[in-house]
Amino acid sequence: MKKIITVLFVATATLFCYKAFAQDITVTAGYEQPSFSGSGYSINLNGFYAGVLTQIPLNDVFYLEPSAILDWGKKDNLKLSHLRVPLHIGTSLDLGNGFDLFASAGPGLNIGLFGSDNVFDIYNRFDIILGLEAGVRMSDQYELRFGYDWGLLKAAKEGNAHHNVLHIGLAYKF
Repeated sequence: MKKIITVLFVATATLFCYKAFAQDITVTAGYEQPSFSGSGYSINLNGFYAGVLTQIPLNDVFYLEPSAILDWGKKDNLKLSHLRVPLHIGTSLDLGNGFDLFASAGPGLNIGLFGSDNVFDIYNRFDIILGLEAGVRMSDQYELRFGYDWGLLKAAKEGNAHHNVLHIGLAYKF
């Protein structure tokens, strides 16, 4: 497990370094609704996220999209912050007049950074996620993004709750 996490992290960092010197970087931010749910257990938080991503062309149709997203969620006294590191494969469809539809999907990591007192005594700090994202790109610079990430590992140390995140936001490509 630690080897998989290390390999994904190093691959994403390497791709960011490659891309930072070669092409464009996109910043993104928006609203998110993290949830922890399982049999007999459900809690929804409200929060926001901010991060960076880049797109590396694989061929004329597909691109690789590594990203690093910081998120913050809160409900009552429960506060959580995570680093999401998805590695998606995406494609886009040119609609004309400067508009594109895009979609991407892929695996990633969700790493708990900090939270309210003793939160990581209850919730696991690491998760492997499977994400799906779609949106509209305008003028090859602005994006409206919708996405959902499914937590594949148990989120709580007891029970079978999973950490899932619904997010909607805006992005700007430099």
